[in-house]
Amino acid sequence: MNRISLLKKLLLSLTAVLLFSCDKDFNTIGSDLVGEENFAIDKYIGQTLTAYNKATGPVQTNNLPVNLLGVMNSDAFGETKAHFVSQVQLVAGAPTIGDNPVIDSVWVYVPYFSKQTGTDGNGVRLYELDSVYGEDSKFKLKVYESKYMLRTFDPYGGGDDVQKYYSDEKNLVESNRGTQVLNNGPANQNDAFYFSKEETILYKLNAAGEYLNSAGQVIANDDIANRVILERFAPGMWLDLDKNFFQTKILNAPADKLLNNNVFKEYFRGLYFQAEGIPGEAAMAMLDFSKAKINIRYKVDPSATTSSARTRKTLVLNLTGTTVNFMDNTYSLPTESGSNRLYLKGGQGSVSYIDLFNDTELNDLRSKKILLNEANLTFYVDKTAMHNVKNEPERIYLYDMKNNKVLLDYNYDGTTNTTLPKRSKVVFGGLVERETTGDKKAIRYKIRLTQYVNNLINKDSTNVRVGLVVMEDINNVKSAYFRNPFVMTDPLHSNSYNVKFLPVSSVVNPLGTVLHGTSSTDADKRLKLEIYYTKPE
Repeated sequence: MNRISLLKKLLLSLTAVLLFSCDKDFNTIGSDLVGEENFAIDKYIGQTLTAYNKATGPVQTNNLPVNLLGVMNSDAFGETKAHFVSQVQLVAGAPTIGDNPVIDSVWVYVPYFSKQTGTDGNGVRLYELDSVYGEDSKFKLKVYESKYMLRTFDPYGGGDDVQKYYSDEKNLVESNRGTQVLNNGPANQNDAFYFSKEETILYKLNAAGEYLNSAGQVIANDDIANRVILERFAPGMWLDLDKNFFQTKILNAPADKLLNNNVFKEYFRGLYFQAEGIPGEAAMAMLDFSKAKINIRYKVDPSATTSSARTRKTLVLNLTGTTVNFMDNTYSLPTESGSNRLYLKGGQGSVSYIDLFNDTELNDLRSKKILLNEANLTFYVDKTAMHNVKNEPERIYLYDMKNNKVLLDYNYDGTTNTTLPKRSKVVFGGLVERETTGDKKAIRYKIRLTQYVNNLINKDSTNVRVGLVVMEDINNVKSAYFRNPFVMTDPLHSNSYNVKFLPVSSVVNPLGTVLHGTSSTDADKRLKLEIYYTKPE
């Protein structure tokens, strides 16, 4: 063996080791090259790639990991109004209320997704919000008592089936709610509600509502530095609630109605948050209502063992138990053909389905026994359709639609993001690529299918139709039901099957995007499947 040939082998071996170390389990480049003196990397473009659009119709929205609230408008996807209903539960059963209770204040607080960015000169913490769209816009928010009993189990499902509620079932609650609007605080908590990034600070006050310093002395309203801070709350939805309602409903309730949550949930069936639009305004947020608290602060008569002063107490309620998101949507899918454009919209929206190969093309690739290095699907955003859409999804997601499971490349990707966990699995991809200047509009999304395509070509695995959706949290691949399952005719295998599910992380994402299809008029932006492989020379 001459020195040049030996050197080439050593270099190829070292390259293979380095690639394996940097991209273990994700890349097969160089895996069979040792011993081959002549090779080349080539690219193959899929020839029979086809895509289709499908409206989701109503989708299952009970007990979602996060919920939508607010109003969203766009030229491409119309108006969406998201409402929310939740059971209310006692933190602890059989609370001791006390004698002659009188409410001082009652409010509900739901934290936003936020990150602290600093502190101003007065010690007030500064934040930026996440998963809030239209931060400077407003909508009308009304909170009512829900008188509809949300069930845990389906009484018609044999006793073992969990009750399902769907995005279009708002009338269940609308026709069974109280008439009194409970959020009766200032306008920014109801008729002109907006998602504020300011923290809420409770200061020490006297009976007249004046600020006090640490010595108990009244200070000027603008003397922020000398106020006494009682509590701090990160940015969140803060709504002052009607004191008379909660006085009657909770503090004056018969003791047996507060015995435990089974009884309490029948007595007080929940709260309903209703969103309505304001002309020219729109705002929506994803909220984790499981972290919400209703604080009832009140005074009671002193007991025999205390002083003569009335005692301050707090009763806390949670917005846990069964929850449902309702969605009013004017969006209508323009076409089911995915040849020119793919329409993806979360919530009660639309999804796309893709066939990567037909049998003839796949069999031809199998006969060549290529050494596959990488396979990608690249989706370009249709900037004409998305020109006036302000908020674009951060991620899209591809999955085995027929069997309702993740693709192999998802499981092979162990990358994580400790700061933003929902941006993990960067090798599998699907994350948006944006312009670096101006409005930083979305350019494209790329999803890696190396392992999946390699198994199709070299291991004769089954060629299945894949589904494409907008995605919120890549780590949550659980499923929600379509209210109206549909029959999918599979041209790949001349059969049909029922499609019942879609990813739940698509349901909680209110955003949408329009992508170039397989036959877009812009040939350079067409959806394409690119396969990089090694071939001997």
